[in-house]
Amino acid sequence: MQTLEDHILHLEGLLEHLKQQLPAVGRPTAERDRIERKRHIVKLALSYCRAALDLEKRLADL
Repeated sequence: MQTLEDHILHLEGLLEHLKQQLPAVGRPTAERDRIERKRHIVKLALSYCRAALDLEKRLADL
């Protein structure tokens, strides 16, 4: 089973990959919009994973 840290690392890598795809010259607007939507979804998932990890650590300290 993957841990939250594994998910976070995977999502950070995916986010970096999408960021590198975005500035390509001559890319159609629809494709740029699709990449931006994917980046937004990955950022949200990353935020939730980080929050869950923080909560997990706080609960472990109780």
